[in-house]
Amino acid sequence: MKRLEEMRSAVFSCMGCGDCGYSIRSSIGKFKVCPIKEVHDSPFEVYFSRGRMMLAKGLLDGHLKPSKELAEIVYQCTECGACHDTCHNSHNDSIQHFITRWIDHDKVWEAFRGDLISEGYAPLDQHTRILNSFKNPENLNPYEKTAEEKRKIIDNLEFFVQKGESDIGLFAGCTYPFQYSATLQNLGKIF
Repeated sequence: MKRLEEMRSAVFSCMGCGDCGYSIRSSIGKFKVCPIKEVHDSPFEVYFSRGRMMLAKGLLDGHLKPSKELAEIVYQCTECGACHDTCHNSHNDSIQHFITRWIDHDKVWEAFRGDLISEGYAPLDQHTRILNSFKNPENLNPYEKTAEEKRKIIDNLEFFVQKGESDIGLFAGCTYPFQYSATLQNLGKIF
């Protein structure tokens, strides 16, 4: 775990207070921190930063070994940065706790993931499937859908699609046609 070892001081700077998962600051309207913790109705803390830091400490101390199951947990994190934003930060501009300077959570998670890749436990099966879908010249999207399927969805939209010069342009990508076609339809109506 070479990359994670380089982040040792950051990992062991975590005091385990739990603000990254349980911070409630009604004065600023903050009632949730980690979106992954909110999704997982689980008592296991590995679904937010404190738990993942404990896993990293276990790896660095030799109490844990890298595994596919560990990769499944570590890759749950979206790296949104909410844990870093909350870590020892009172959200008061005049108070900045010193520990936040030692922990860059996203860099820890990137190092953790990089080592799991180097050890052969990642990319996960679903990542490989998505990558293969991107590489397939008939798909070129993460949804394993063909360009023909996308064309049918776009052709069925009710707004006028004009090729060439226009005052307004909308690049729908692949997510909107396949996942949010109603939103795309409404965007077209607004334009």
